Amino acid sequence: MASNNVPFQVPVLTKSNYDNWSLRMKAILGAHDVWEIVEKGFIEPENEGLDEDTFEKVVEATSAKDGLGF
Repeated sequence: MASNNVPFQVPVLTKSNYDNWSLRMKAILGAHDVWEIVEKGFIEPENEGLDEDTFEKVVEATSAKDGLGF
């Protein structure tokens, strides 16, 4: 079961507190270095994994030099 523990208290948005809520959320998200996602959006990273052949070479390598193909 997932835990719902949040390391900070998120203010509840109501019909009458948007100005205060938005300032507090910007401060909270900025403190956690995620405000940029709100402004620019989240960019899904391209496939950063290894193809099968490269993965096998890395797994079988006995040193970092071997694994990187030098």
